[in-house]
Amino acid sequence: MDACVEWDSAPLKQKGGEGRLAFINRSTSTAKSQASRPEGTKKPALAPEVNPYRQIPLRLFGYTNELGEALKPFLRTPPLSYIYPGSYAVASSYVLVDSNKHASISSAVTGGGYAGYFVDGLIWQMLASVVVPGFVVNRVVWGVGRAGGTKQVQTLAGLASIPFIIKPIDAGVEFMMDKTVRKLFGK
Repeated sequence: MDACVEWDSAPLKQKGGEGRLAFINRSTSTAKSQASRPEGTKKPALAPEVNPYRQIPLRLFGYTNELGEALKPFLRTPPLSYIYPGSYAVASSYVLVDSNKHASISSAVTGGGYAGYFVDGLIWQMLASVVVPGFVVNRVVWGVGRAGGTKQVQTLAGLASIPFIIKPIDAGVEFMMDKTVRKLFGK
């Protein structure tokens, strides 16, 4: 999808334009996108409202599976063993809610189909927020364990890796989506 809809607010006022929407091209920089704007057109004003699903503390629900992966060495026996799959259930639920909200707002603003925006958002969020970071943190914890690290060191290494993996994973998933799934949907 060359131009994706990023949204930061709810509710969106369809006719009044007071909802905070920013159309961004994720594959180009701000300077490049501003240079391509026709002369005489201004950047749309954005209202100060924010999207509750993309702001702290609700956004943290998207990271619960990474926390579950980092704590996995301590979650091997019942009843604690239920926390690990529960962390994936919470993160996946967040992804569904966020994808629904994103699709609702995007389809209302662009007049495009809800389903296309929902599928795009769902695939992106599942890969960038659940599947890939969960796998990476899992491998960090596993690697530290193989190297002889204690449960505490494994957990600390897993937690410490989270801030460093977010942007590369987001960029990688975005690139992959642009080259595969989005071409199928004509976005």
